[in-house]
Amino acid sequence: MSFLHSTRFPPYVVDSLDENYVVLAGGGGTSRTGVPNSIELIKLRFDGHKVSSKSVHTFDLDDAIMRGKVVSMGGENRFFAVLNNRVDIYRIRPCIEEENAVPDDAKPGLKRRKKPVPIELLKSITIVTKISKEKEDYLTAIDVNAGTGLVVVGQYSGLVHLIERENMKNFDSKMEELDDISVHPSGRGGVADRRGHLALHHIQLTAHPPHPRPCQCGHSALLPAARPSARD
Repeated sequence: MSFLHSTRFPPYVVDSLDENYVVLAGGGGTSRTGVPNSIELIKLRFDGHKVSSKSVHTFDLDDAIMRGKVVSMGGENRFFAVLNNRVDIYRIRPCIEEENAVPDDAKPGLKRRKKPVPIELLKSITIVTKISKEKEDYLTAIDVNAGTGLVVVGQYSGLVHLIERENMKNFDSKMEELDDISVHPSGRGGVADRRGHLALHHIQLTAHPPHPRPCQCGHSALLPAARPSARD
């Protein structure tokens, strides 16, 4: 079997910018194993039925990104990355070219303009995840509303954090072992845990989200995952 691309690190996040560029992120964590923690931007090349890849840029960091999401906002690509207890926001510009660069045969004294990089860290947001003196929690899920800029981050114990500009709130989703979260632009969101349950919430920053309510079909908003039927 032939592989399209190989990385120096285990990729926990794979997301696409467009049909030609893909973002990979992951790593070995804070333990000193020698495995790097990186974001890698790769470009796909299509030649008939053949596909090849090329690494465009690699951005190294201090911890492994476990979850992430690429969002187009204001004409730019932003990568929202979840680490152990923080959210990093990156700007990704794959088609950067050096503007107004000084040619090699330019007059002495003229300085070459610094070339911008395809991956740039814009902001880091630290989230307090400790829920007791004895137990340390960690972040497990993220989703972003590209229209409003609302960032929704879930942590293992069930807390959901809402971040919009400089404002931040959180609420308890009543979901232990929270594993994933998805929010529609209308504000309706789903929270899933590792035990196979799904809870529905109205997620917004301006008001505290209500407790889970029954859905229109009459069932509770806290639903167990469907189990496969046994076959003879």
